[in-house]
Parts: sequence; structure tokens; C-alpha cells
Amino acid sequence: MQLENMAWVEAVGYLAAGAGLYSSYARTMIPLRMAAIAANVLFISYGLLKGIYPTILVNCILLPLNFIRLRDMRSLITRVHSAADGDLNIDWLRPYLTRKHYKAGDFLWRKGDAATEAAYILDGQVILVELRTTVGKGALIGEMGLFDSRNQRTASVKCLTDVEVGTITYDQFRILYYQNPEFGFYLLRLVTGRMQDNLRTLGQGSSSQGSGNQGSGGNARQGRRQRRRQG
Repeated sequence: MQLENMAWVEAVGYLAAGAGLYSSYARTMIPLRMAAIAANVLFISYGLLKGIYPTILVNCILLPLNFIRLRDMRSLITRVHSAADGDLNIDWLRPYLTRKHYKAGDFLWRKGDAATEAAYILDGQVILVELRTTVGKGALIGEMGLFDSRNQRTASVKCLTDVEVGTITYDQFRILYYQNPEFGFYLLRLVTGRMQDNLRTLGQGSSSQGSGNQGSGGNARQGRRQRRRQG
């Protein structure tokens, strides 16, 4: 009977070790945290059965930490899903933003500058100088540089008013992507939506320019015909 009890206790220990090994092998954060929680519970049980108090102490500390990290990641995924299914609002990124303030007339960056971060406008208005486009509160700018092989700004950004922005570095974007592939998928959806908007804007601009050129050409031809009749 005592041998059977010992075998059962050792089985708990082996299960705890297996869960711990899997948590080291897991490539994404949610399976990693779930395996770590299972390992913590099993190690605590094993420590109680064997009277190994350092093991109990360490895992009692790690258990709530792993629960907190798991909750944070699940919360992030929920906010990302909501953003992607809605109007691509990026309020879910607020905890990762660094706040910066600029005065009217300041430049956030200039065309050709190195691109290392994106900016979310929390308050105020800016103009994308070369594109002659004004954007304000709730707009994300500069995120396209993450996918630009030259890592350069394609347009200058000037403050029309006092502006408060939240910046997030491209390194932070990459970290969040590697921590959870779902985050990366919805980030790509966000950027793809911006690219489609930019293409539509360019298409509308080309159509307007073409119409203007046709109108100017028609006026010029009409003027030549009138001069020939007068001659």
C-alpha cells in the first residue's frame, strides 16, 4: 500500500515536470501560460505530498503571475477582435503607447527621416504635408513604415494645433506579433485597410486631375478654332 502511494506521488511529480517542459516548448503565449499554470498546480501538490517547501513557495508565487499574464493576453485578443470587426479603432493599443506633446507648427517627423514608430493622435490635428491630407483625433499614422524596406518616412507630418500623440515603436509591434500570431493577423488587416484607403484616395486624385486636363485641353482646342474662324 505504501509503495502504491509512493508511485502515485511520483506520478504527480512526473506530470508536473512534463507540464513544465511543455511550457518551455510552446511557441505561443496562451498555451505556454496554460501549461505553466498546470505545472504550478502539480508542483504545489507534489511539494505538499513530499513536504518540499521551497517548491511549494516558488510555485505559489508563480501561479498568480501566470494567471495575470494569461488574463492580459486573452484581454488583448478580445480587444483586437473587437477592433478588427468594428471600425479599426485602435484603443486596444493604449496600454502600450508612450504619450508625447507637440506645439502647433512642430513636425512629428519629416519626409526621409528614419521610421521607427507609429503615432496615434490622442488630441489635435496634423497635416501630411506632401499628401495635403489633414487628420485628427483617433487617427493612426506612420504604421506603414513597419513594412517599408527602406524604413523611411514617405511624408512630413506637421502639427496644425497643439497635439498629443501616443507612440508605439516597431519593436513593440514585433514583440506583440511574436507573442501571439492572432495579434499579427489583425495588425495586417489594419494595415491592409489603410493601404486600400490610400489607393482609393490616389485613384480619386488621378481621376480629378484627368478631368481637369481634359477640360483644359478642350478649352484650348476651342480657342484655336475661334482664332482660325476670326482669321
